[in-house]
Amino acid sequence: RSSEETAMARKGPARAAKSLSGSTGNDRIEDALRSMKKRFPHADDSDLRRFLRARDCKANKAAEMYEAHLQWRSEELDWTSDDREAMRKTFSSRKFYVLD
Repeated sequence: RSSEETAMARKGPARAAKSLSGSTGNDRIEDALRSMKKRFPHADDSDLRRFLRARDCKANKAAEMYEAHLQWRSEELDWTSDDREAMRKTFSSRKFYVLD
């Protein structure tokens, strides 16, 4: 074993990967999150992280997906008090995510 291999073995796989690549997956998500926060300053971090994970930390792709999500929500979930049947149908489907 070389001294570098021995040092990496002592660090463990996650730390060794960071040594080799210069960053971890969390670093990539945080960098991409900062980029998305510039575009969506009022968005919740956990929501943006979900979209980043879905698009392999690619901020542009995640932003496109998030914009489409917001558009869909405004079209499909913009109810008035008269839309009780639509609300009942959507809530009973259990296929939605509640944003605060």
